[in-house]
Amino acid sequence: MAQRLYPDDRQSNPDQLTFRQFVLEARALYSDMVGAVDEDEDHELKFLKFVLAGRRGLDIEDQEHVSLNTLQGLPPLGRINITRDYDSLMGITSDLPYKVALGIWPVPPFKETLSQNSHIAAPAFNPAGQRVFVPMHTIPNVPFGKAASRHVVRLFFPRMHARQATNVVPSTDLASIYDRVLRPIMLGLMPNQAGHWPVTYDAAVALYRDRHGHIRPGSLDVPSHLLPALAREFLDRVSTLRPYFRDAYFGHELRGWKGATVHDPIDEDDRQEGLADLTNILNMDLVNRQLWNVDVALEFGVPHHVVTWRADAHERVIRWILPDTQNLDRVTNSKLFYRDNAMHLQDIAGFRWAPSPRQGHDVKYIQAYTTEKAVSYQHHHGLFSPRSPEELLYKPRHQKLLQALDEQSEILQACAGGPANEQQDGCARLEIRVPLSRAEEVLLEPLQIAETTVVKIPSREWWYFKWYRLAAVYRVLDNMSKAPGKDRAWDSSLALGALMIWILNGAYRAPWGNFCALAQEAAPHLLDDPEFDAGDDPDAPTHPLMYEGGMYFLCDVERDQASHSFRIAYGKQFTADAITRVYKMGSLAEIRLHLGVAQIERGRREVHASRTQNRTAHTTTSVEILRDADRELPTIDNRLDQMMIVQRGRMQGRDIEYFHQQGGGNRQPINDAPDGEHVLATEVRKILEQFYYDMLAESPNRRHAQEGAWTNIPPALRECLAVEDLYAQLHFPFSHCQYTLCTPEQWVQQFDRFFPSEVVIRPGQNFKKARYYKRYTILIGNLTVQDKQRLQQTLKNKFDTLAWVPRAASDRMWNTKKETGGRWHHLPSDEECQGPQIAVNPNVKRRRLWPPMLRDAPPLEEGEEVEVEVEVVNGDGELGVDDLAEAE
Repeated sequence: MAQRLYPDDRQSNPDQLTFRQFVLEARALYSDMVGAVDEDEDHELKFLKFVLAGRRGLDIEDQEHVSLNTLQGLPPLGRINITRDYDSLMGITSDLPYKVALGIWPVPPFKETLSQNSHIAAPAFNPAGQRVFVPMHTIPNVPFGKAASRHVVRLFFPRMHARQATNVVPSTDLASIYDRVLRPIMLGLMPNQAGHWPVTYDAAVALYRDRHGHIRPGSLDVPSHLLPALAREFLDRVSTLRPYFRDAYFGHELRGWKGATVHDPIDEDDRQEGLADLTNILNMDLVNRQLWNVDVALEFGVPHHVVTWRADAHERVIRWILPDTQNLDRVTNSKLFYRDNAMHLQDIAGFRWAPSPRQGHDVKYIQAYTTEKAVSYQHHHGLFSPRSPEELLYKPRHQKLLQALDEQSEILQACAGGPANEQQDGCARLEIRVPLSRAEEVLLEPLQIAETTVVKIPSREWWYFKWYRLAAVYRVLDNMSKAPGKDRAWDSSLALGALMIWILNGAYRAPWGNFCALAQEAAPHLLDDPEFDAGDDPDAPTHPLMYEGGMYFLCDVERDQASHSFRIAYGKQFTADAITRVYKMGSLAEIRLHLGVAQIERGRREVHASRTQNRTAHTTTSVEILRDADRELPTIDNRLDQMMIVQRGRMQGRDIEYFHQQGGGNRQPINDAPDGEHVLATEVRKILEQFYYDMLAESPNRRHAQEGAWTNIPPALRECLAVEDLYAQLHFPFSHCQYTLCTPEQWVQQFDRFFPSEVVIRPGQNFKKARYYKRYTILIGNLTVQDKQRLQQTLKNKFDTLAWVPRAASDRMWNTKKETGGRWHHLPSDEECQGPQIAVNPNVKRRRLWPPMLRDAPPLEEGEEVEVEVEVVNGDGELGVDDLAEAE
């Protein structure tokens, strides 16, 4: 295999390690790192390079690569414990076939609505009124009751399937069902219990709602001997309530029985007893075994080991379950087959597959996984819940993530065993969903399949492998939490943070597919043709390494020599789409805004219209493209003199030196240009200039479009009149307005709303479109606490020179609601009506500016026209074809 340039310099014959050897080497590097004086940075980087990138050493031109062969060197399977059990049981009926009381919910707990794919088809009706079979979870349904605490009964409305796009039953229908069907039936069946049933559905909601607005549903028991009458009368009455309620039926889910039904798979009596335990609460005379489906499972375990599935054995498992299946290679490569790599390992993976009726022969679903996930499997939002890269953009959430990793590491260490506790073992589990009629005849003679499909890994090695991967993730994320936002805004840093989240999530569950594009870009890229000489054609076809190294490896991790923050090797450049998709943001600029270092964008110059363009989704026009370059900027005090601000400095490191000397990767040299330094005072003066413009640009319009704006400044003059002097006099440029003389405290509050001391993630109406506000937010994200205080004082001094500003609320810059309180006054004084609300500086009387008055509308000379100049830029700052077309 030809070797490419760094960071795609994956060696053709890397040192192949066994699972145990990888864990031991990671342990040695970790020990060197924590044992070094002041935790030497080189030792930390060596540990990260090995665990995350499969590299030994620091010298770019003298590194060794490693690969992992998880199956090599494992102990023989030997004696293995095999058990069989029955788990969930699901079916549909027109009755309630229970031998125990049923607890009915007056207000259904909506979390129990069947919303996830159960891989079972159920009857519904299409728009033509024809009966069809569709995935059960797509049919509108509502939780009806519970049996034996864990088993759910749902009510399905098959005629609503064609009527609405969701499976949620509207609350108005739920109220009708309770008020006109359920409660009257229960009063007839159990008259002495009438006082227990809330008088109306609304009363039930009020009863079960807590002080935080959450529903805490309660249930009322109905004895088993009344259930046949309840079911019959309920379905009869509900079918007459609404046309789309006809043909309703009950769906049943008995779940969580795997532990209670464990039995010997080769003992027929055991199999029968286990099934009897599962169905003991059901009246089996009312159950059609062919229409009910049950999960039958096998578990393979060895003490002190984690038994798991070989990734290359999936076809053998399917062949054992479905001997007549053809074209297995097409099955395992189809979009309906999901391979779940454990901990991003190549050789260890479970799978999920829902065969078609033709393929399955009554087998509805197959899944193979490892029960070690029980350590981290949670139905609720908790310690092991999936994480998102968004958390890295908010310091409090970032810190909570690090705390969670600390707690997880303690649990993983406990799972590895020690003096105080035993090792946590894991079993390979195989589940299939089949009709209840076949429950006793499937998954027999499991030894035939175990020997060639599962492997055992010592529990201690399994958990420490996971622990060292998470230790590397923690080191990177902890480093990022201490770095300024400007050092984390590079694509290589954003990509590294996101992929740490992906590796973290992959330690506990199947890797998420939306990270794949980014993971592929960050992996080493190998030549498609191993014999090809990379030097002849740097654009030769390549593919990402991904799992071919035995596990997922990054191309490399480097520590920037200027900022000391970690990032992916410089030679890799990432597409904006791959990064924004995993951060769930619209653009890189939006991500960087959350970090406080977004680049200032040049927007499109808006065409003036008769109304103020404050409804547009675009940012306000930049005054820098409206006015002359040699214009006079607003003045400020000398508090900020000699201060400079650097938005994003130049990255530094050996990988960058290598790139400029040798090339490699996919980065273009032009992207190395730093943002450079800016004079802080100049930037503040430009922000103030923009502030004066934006306040008028966002001023409100009258209610109806034909009535125009509240301001009496013609559109053609707003550009030149929206300057500091407009706000320094108590002459309001409106046809009508309302004003209040602020107290000193209220004036400070107004300042804080226009110039908050901290970044506001979701700014209010008008503010989020104001260009000055975005520039100001970017600016404070680049300042130290002390410099930010100096900036705030300079702006406050300038703010105090103004006579008036819009009376900003917590959620918007401008208000027009009519106010009649004692501190409010209207202009004209004889017309009390709605209009722009104005906040007046409390010092205006001392400055002899009182009283306020309306400003005369400035004349527009005859023949004067609005000059329209459109500058179109796309997100990359380049003119785009679509943008030009839109402008035209």
